[in-house]
Amino acid sequence: MAPKDCSLQAVNGRLKATCIPVSVQKRGARLILQATLPPKPASNKRNHHQQQISTGLPDNQQGRRKAEGMAITLGGKLLDGTFKWDDYATARTEKSKQCAEVIKRFEKDYRQRNQLENRTWQENWHKVFKQLPRTSALTADILRNECLSKPENSRTRQQTCQRLQALANFAGIDVDLLQYQGNYGPGKVKERDLPSDELIAQWREQIPNRNWQWVYGMMAAYGIRPHEVFFCEFTDEGLLVLKGKTGHRLVYQAFYPEWVERWSLTTVCRPKVNAEASYEKGNLGRKINTQFRRYKMPFSPYDLRHAWAIRSTVLFRVPETVSAQLLGHTPDVHLKIYQRWIDIARGKQAIKQVMSETNLPAAPLVPSA
Repeated sequence: MAPKDCSLQAVNGRLKATCIPVSVQKRGARLILQATLPPKPASNKRNHHQQQISTGLPDNQQGRRKAEGMAITLGGKLLDGTFKWDDYATARTEKSKQCAEVIKRFEKDYRQRNQLENRTWQENWHKVFKQLPRTSALTADILRNECLSKPENSRTRQQTCQRLQALANFAGIDVDLLQYQGNYGPGKVKERDLPSDELIAQWREQIPNRNWQWVYGMMAAYGIRPHEVFFCEFTDEGLLVLKGKTGHRLVYQAFYPEWVERWSLTTVCRPKVNAEASYEKGNLGRKINTQFRRYKMPFSPYDLRHAWAIRSTVLFRVPETVSAQLLGHTPDVHLKIYQRWIDIARGKQAIKQVMSETNLPAAPLVPSA
């Protein structure tokens, strides 16, 4: 007798053939049951809708075999009207459903599937998950409240909703968190004035520490990200960034070589910071920001990068695609962030050029009575 086919397609085919209104699906590395179920006791929904029930089973042959049996049992209860959510509020809630335990399983699964570095996990995921109560059961209410605790239409709210929705999906929790993420986007960031090149040069002289002067100068002259200052080196072709969001890249030349020479930037003198460890933990950029706040700068270190982007395109007429490459951006992201500023700067430059001409028409004036 041939062994029973336990692929998901075969399992769901048998369930459908026997009119069982339940399917077995893969969620991360685990299996869930999916069916149209009555609202959960704590839900504000009134009608039956499609929901998931975690099986706790791994996605392997044995797990799929057991999940098929659970699906048949669930289907029977739905067909004869005896389904109760209490039957699926397992005692394992104590630890296996705690926030910390679910996050631990999610991290293992997600990082394996996406080959995620620890730094990226810390920066993009852990900082969101660490806000959840570690020993409480992970519930839709906890996730929803965490999302709503963030400022509306902010990048923080958007990222929180997206990260927690992924966690909810993995845990088989029926909740729509994306409806709360708002309409944040790079193009919706509040307008702010970027420092002029004159102001940038002036503030460099206000920094009392030689090493942090060098960090400031590198960001201003080459437009690199704050953390990239600690992972770059000079080559014959230019400045080579070794660890950026988009991998290695070469910044061929500073557009103000006078800054490089005057500030002795090719003489590397980084502050004594455990950059590698901080980078892996995802807090190197924050440490740099904190250091510069101590000097009471009227703009953020990242504004030096923004100013470089505008300078390269408006003053030096570098094509946007090339500027994006030098900054380590994709062209579409680059334009979303900088198009507004570029348009404003070009507009100001055009008006200034026109008003500097000597043969402008004079305004008509009516003699005073």
